[in-house]
Amino acid sequence: MSRHILRSLLRSSNALSRTYPARQTRRFLSTAPPAQKSRSWKSTVARLGLAGGAIYYYNTSSLFADNPI
Repeated sequence: MSRHILRSLLRSSNALSRTYPARQTRRFLSTAPPAQKSRSWKSTVARLGLAGGAIYYYNTSSLFADNPI
């Protein structure tokens, strides 16, 4: 009985997917292959600045210290 219900559900879902054509999804920049990605030098400087700031904060903050004050 459950096998029959499962088959009928699968058939109905296949029929619904055939009636509505698949929409083209928008491809984001993050999904492009690495060779096609184009980042400006400003973006690179901003990323390096944020990474440097995070490292500086990690090294100087008492939050990550072994013996917090």
